[in-house]
Amino acid sequence: MWKYEKKLEYPVKIKNPNATSAKIIISQFGGPDGELGASMRYLSQRYTAPTPEVKAILNDIGTEELSHMEMVCSVIYQLTRDLTPKEIKESGFDVYFVDHTNGLYPVAASGTPFSANMFQSTGDPIADLSEDMAAEQKARLTYDNILRLVDDPDVRDVIKFLREREIVHYQRFGDTNLTNLSGFLTDFRRQIFVIILNNFTSIYGHKTECAGRSDPAHFSYIPFDIYPAVFGDYDLMYHYHRHRFLSAVVGALPRACKVHYLACLLFAGLQALKPFAKGKSVVFQL
Repeated sequence: MWKYEKKLEYPVKIKNPNATSAKIIISQFGGPDGELGASMRYLSQRYTAPTPEVKAILNDIGTEELSHMEMVCSVIYQLTRDLTPKEIKESGFDVYFVDHTNGLYPVAASGTPFSANMFQSTGDPIADLSEDMAAEQKARLTYDNILRLVDDPDVRDVIKFLREREIVHYQRFGDTNLTNLSGFLTDFRRQIFVIILNNFTSIYGHKTECAGRSDPAHFSYIPFDIYPAVFGDYDLMYHYHRHRFLSAVVGALPRACKVHYLACLLFAGLQALKPFAKGKSVVFQL
């Protein structure tokens, strides 16, 4: 059965109601970069995640976003409880109050209701994780803006905690994108990549070490169009984020160099088959 600990992830204890602040903070409930959309995004994406590690990170962060939504709603509720009709009118909260009284309804600060159009689930891990990283930064920005507008220390304390968690989520999604997806490479494709680098890049002077590493799998100057043939989509973002590439390297080479490039690719495939033909287990790490 599902387990739920009946307490907030971080305590919310607001002494002074303030409907003006509530009108701003409610955007992190039902706004375009709010906690409701974040939880729905990650918990929807986890089903098509390619590895157990990616599924786990989406599940962990998705459920934590639900707890963040609970915290945001607690802040809004405590900011709007026991308001007098005069306070409601003066704060401009009457526009919300007329439809929902003090009920929690997912809308943006602009009044736009929450919609599933605010998030995406594509089934492609690179597209999804890239969106997730951007979403965390946009949520962090929203919390930054809230901190610029809200003075109550009780409210700011909670918002600062939520902001910090968005940064942690961004880092965890980044680590997942750069490491767990790279495990998609088979030994065969890793071997092809290493052989291509040893043959092609060394001959034409494109071998450049990065971060003090000299192993072939970490050379940063790699013809960009090698990627679809060698890596497939899943490792494209891994190396794109780690290194900077020149997309026109191969296109700018003389015809003879292009022929040699293709020959290297064919030769690499043949060479990579040798260990497997002999029944040996080959393990490469990027």
